[in-house]
Amino acid sequence: MTHATAAPEQVIAALVARIDPTADQDHLAALIRKVVPYQRNRSKVADRLVDRPDLLTGAGAQGSATIVALIAELRTRGVDGIVAPPCPFCDRVVRLSHGRDGLRCCKSCWKQVHAKPCARCAQVTTMVRRTDGGESLCSRCARVEPSLHEKCSGCGRLTLPARRDGDMVLCKNCSQPPTATCSSCGRVKPCLQADTAAPPCKNCADKLRAEPCSACGHSRVVNRRAPDGKPLCKECGSRGNCAGCRRVRPLRSSGLCQTCHKHDTATRLACDRCGAMGSQHRLGICVACAWPEEIRRLLTGPNGTVRPDIEPVAAALAATDPATGLNWTARRRTQNMLAGFAAASGPVTHTQLDELTPATAVAHLRAVLVDAGVLPARDERLTSLERSAERRVARVKDPTSRKILRSHRIDHGYAVHLGGRINPCWVFFADLEPALAFGRAGRMSSVDIRSYGVMAAARELRYDDSRGGDVHTLYVTGNNLDRGPDERQALQRWLAGVNPDSSHFRPA
Repeated sequence: MTHATAAPEQVIAALVARIDPTADQDHLAALIRKVVPYQRNRSKVADRLVDRPDLLTGAGAQGSATIVALIAELRTRGVDGIVAPPCPFCDRVVRLSHGRDGLRCCKSCWKQVHAKPCARCAQVTTMVRRTDGGESLCSRCARVEPSLHEKCSGCGRLTLPARRDGDMVLCKNCSQPPTATCSSCGRVKPCLQADTAAPPCKNCADKLRAEPCSACGHSRVVNRRAPDGKPLCKECGSRGNCAGCRRVRPLRSSGLCQTCHKHDTATRLACDRCGAMGSQHRLGICVACAWPEEIRRLLTGPNGTVRPDIEPVAAALAATDPATGLNWTARRRTQNMLAGFAAASGPVTHTQLDELTPATAVAHLRAVLVDAGVLPARDERLTSLERSAERRVARVKDPTSRKILRSHRIDHGYAVHLGGRINPCWVFFADLEPALAFGRAGRMSSVDIRSYGVMAAARELRYDDSRGGDVHTLYVTGNNLDRGPDERQALQRWLAGVNPDSSHFRPA
């Protein structure tokens, strides 16, 4: 069967089989008919590949858009030896969706030669919208142009339309790919080709395109290729001499590393909302304007609103540094923790936070709420000690011993230390006010007592088998609470709450 008499799909399948002898030619022919449905186009592709078979092994940018689409489908189906063509202008292995100077190129390189001044801001860039009067606008100006905004049929917001389906207008957020069960990871996520029998999500589709990086050796998505054709991942492919610090580091499109890019005055843009000049969290919005929105988004419960009990939490987080907060909430574990917090019910308490994970994210949230006065201060070291004791008891295998250990008691309070010519002694109090009064009274009552201190403490009562009786253990923090600026108010509370007949103190 010669090229002149064979069907075009059989010719293409034979060329692919030379590269991957294990591939089934009948299946390849069916795949080619699906990607290139018209006979005339298949004939053109076959003629081109017969003249240039190297288009399938890395030179695909010199072919047509149909050949590039065929290469992508062959790689998706796992055909070995088929090489994704890099962009001939930036060397990145990305989708070659445009044409430039007779070659297929990526969208970014196409934009470089089609940039022109925006009618509003005069910035030379790619135009994304036109007004009714024919003015060309860049993406920043188009977002704030009222005449271009339409009501989204999905979320009801007045914004730029991203997709139309008949009378339905959808914004960028509502026009995401349809959700389906990914055929690889089994998760329900937005999937490519969701209407097929084996839809892949974006992450799994990227893994199919992964190759070992020639520089670092990690199996990653190919970002670009070295001059000898070897694959490079995004991190290794973007490394070069920074134009700012002259160090060899991963570079951004500006030719600067991440650190120099953040401090470069050219990257400081005006926020579309507040007008402040600085770094932007997302396109057109500075970190100060984005932080309150991010807080309310993460604290929104299943009913679509922020419950009134956690409004003080939102206010406390909004008062923190925006850049630090956005870095904190960028972590998936922090987002999951806040989602669980928003789904809970009741007022905000330390007990409610104790049930959340992970501990590091919860510790940051607790510190913010304590500093803002939303939660009272709590000695975290003593609380950690109590949890540690509970974990140690749980590891005891003997049920009788475990029962004895669980019957022990831990009281939180304050310890007064008296020292001097007398033997050092400790006295435990449940409240701070009587502890401060006792320490000051003890110091003033005897010349033998020359020092005293009041510290947060915990008193443990447990049964000791070896001793055949109870053992009292006192744990103290070592931080003195006496003779502070608020001691006068504490002593006044002591006088107001003490019973002169029994010396019993009842807090107000």
